[in-house]
Amino acid sequence: ANMAYFEAITHGRRRRNTIPLLWDGETLLQRPSDICAHVDGSIVLFSASPRGGLALAP
Repeated sequence: ANMAYFEAITHGRRRRNTIPLLWDGETLLQRPSDICAHVDGSIVLFSASPRGGLALAP
């Protein structure tokens, strides 16, 4: 009985964390490989740019 409970928890979490489809402008991405490629290409947009300027030394 415990195993069924924990499997239900994991399957529910997997369903919640899955992106079944994604709109890229006018294009609908449904294949997991297309969604992964789009998301991997977008990571650069969300990363912080390197900071310039002076660094404080201890």
